[in-house]
Amino acid sequence: MPSFDRPVPKRVRENGRVLNPSVLQPGDLMLVSQKTPSFVSRKIQDYQRTLYADEHARWHHAVTVIDQIKICEATIMKGVVCREYWDYMTGDYEIKIRRVTGMEEEPERAYRIAINAAAQTGRRYGISNLISILRARPGNLFQRALFNSEGIICSQLYFEACMSAGILLYSGSDPGLITPSHLSSSAMMTDVNVPWIDIAALQAP
Repeated sequence: MPSFDRPVPKRVRENGRVLNPSVLQPGDLMLVSQKTPSFVSRKIQDYQRTLYADEHARWHHAVTVIDQIKICEATIMKGVVCREYWDYMTGDYEIKIRRVTGMEEEPERAYRIAINAAAQTGRRYGISNLISILRARPGNLFQRALFNSEGIICSQLYFEACMSAGILLYSGSDPGLITPSHLSSSAMMTDVNVPWIDIAALQAP
């Protein structure tokens, strides 16, 4: 049984459970759905429902797992940041974990996905890409973004990290228009059962 060698935030302790960090692997994808989504998150979900059923459309944020509790994500306010997964362990979110199929046999390639994402730390958020998605014609994955952007959005961060590791999750698509629902439905990936466990069992002695 793993243990945390650092303080656990109060809100996480109050929730009383976390995803088992020993099951998470570098390069995994964490898809997030806030139980009370913000205005922007709802708009992303509404657009995604024009593409996919709710089992995929419900996920409005994509996070790259770096190493157990360490994650990397693109946020509107801070751009690409690497931190720990505590904010998603408060009971306010539903989570799905996915893994590129075959990565258990290719750990070096899985690490490349994680490293490629972390290397984008500090890159600004792709607001124009988000606008392009929200204004996209329903069902048209292959259109181009409305504007060229040096920024990056959350699902694009994971998609491009996989591309840099030689993994193309979709062909012929603009990375700036890849959404969490595309990653949720990708046939190149497999859902991973990562159990929630009692946080008391993970506290350092």
